[in-house]
Amino acid sequence: MIDHIGINVPDVAEAIGFFHDLLGTRVISDIRPGEIPAAWKTSFNWHHSSELSRFVMLELPGGSKIELFQYEGAEVNRSQPYQDDAGSTHIALRTPDIAKSIGIIRARGLQVLNEPITNADGVKWFYFRTPWGSQMELVSLPHA
Repeated sequence: MIDHIGINVPDVAEAIGFFHDLLGTRVISDIRPGEIPAAWKTSFNWHHSSELSRFVMLELPGGSKIELFQYEGAEVNRSQPYQDDAGSTHIALRTPDIAKSIGIIRARGLQVLNEPITNADGVKWFYFRTPWGSQMELVSLPHA
């Protein structure tokens, strides 16, 4: 069982609003940790100039969680990897209403990568890019 998924974002406040509007998440913790020890930066493979300025745990309806991390520092890379690069990921989240969700995404001017596809079993899905450029998938189950 997955407890939560962590996502690095350039602006935690923007990401909180995005996930709340799209999926009805709520903030369950909001931490501004202060200075990070150099040993942690080495252990977790962080740039030594970086600081973790804020991390927030969001809870989706149903109990799944998304943890958002905002790092600051001269060496932090803000560009997204290509989706076929090693280490690149996408996250698929469930939505009860695919039409409403794609409408929210389009109203925000975000890039929709494909029109919703319906599988033979009735599952509907599509990919899009978040405001910060990450690729995500929304999935809607039949009779959900």
